[in-house]
Amino acid sequence: MNLSKTLVLLMLVGAVFSTYAGSPLKGLSGKSDSDKKSFIKKEVEHSPSHIANAQQNIHMSMNNPKNDQALYKEVKKIAVLGMSVAVGFADGVADREEQGLAGIPYGDYDILANGILESIYKGIESEGYQVVKLEDVMKTPSYASVNYGEWDGKLGNFGKNCWVTTPLKSKWIEPDAINNISSAGSLMTRGDVRKKNALERNAPLQKLVQEAGADAGVVLTCRILIYKGEYQLGFGGDRRSFVIDMIPAKGESRIVWSAYFKNFVELDFKSTKTDTKTGAWKKSWGYDLNAAIPDLKDVLFEAASISAYKLKHDQSE
Repeated sequence: MNLSKTLVLLMLVGAVFSTYAGSPLKGLSGKSDSDKKSFIKKEVEHSPSHIANAQQNIHMSMNNPKNDQALYKEVKKIAVLGMSVAVGFADGVADREEQGLAGIPYGDYDILANGILESIYKGIESEGYQVVKLEDVMKTPSYASVNYGEWDGKLGNFGKNCWVTTPLKSKWIEPDAINNISSAGSLMTRGDVRKKNALERNAPLQKLVQEAGADAGVVLTCRILIYKGEYQLGFGGDRRSFVIDMIPAKGESRIVWSAYFKNFVELDFKSTKTDTKTGAWKKSWGYDLNAAIPDLKDVLFEAASISAYKLKHDQSE
């Protein structure tokens, strides 16, 4: 590793540790003399939707996605095709009301999603990549016809104690919704048919990339959990917190690079919470999401920066 790369690594690790104030990303190495893989590989892995897509497209080797380096090696300009932000509640009663969920107005979720999107732009750009912003992708001719369903409060992995929104009132384009394990057919479906179905399902995204003038496009999601009055990044069965899946502008319309943070990230930040007993067995909770937005934006900036750094590393291998 040359001196400049070592300095970049030191700066990134230092930024991560300073941001999390004693609660760094679990598994990240603080050793300045170690290879950059030591912190990237432990915490950032292939996303489950990437693995499912590789299985559908018959691009697996020894139960791992094949290296698609030829399709992403020259990627310098990245279009953000869509993003979802999910906030889940693991304590109290997070019933939906007409104005919001768990004491948070729905408009505050939109503010959070918009702020996180801006942080992700900056995080990707911090590693030298150009970004075609979602607001510009939304202006492309094909965007209006893209349809992967809508969030209705009942989709897949998201439970009743959860609210999901998209920034800028954009379309529902979410990795699991696009590349879930059954989207290309059942496991009994012939391999060539599954591959055909999977490529057709990804084709609208590739068209958006081409119309946006980018080398590749990414679909993003981040998940935030409130537990015991504290915000954490990540929830779900495998504790996913921040996911990037990439679609190339050329070649097969399949995912060619991806990353996700697999662990909870404790933000060392407590929400403002009120607790009012409304019955013998029920409590009503209220949270001040706006107070947490700056912290959450900082964390997503770091996650995007490290993911972009991983992409740069993978391109150079």
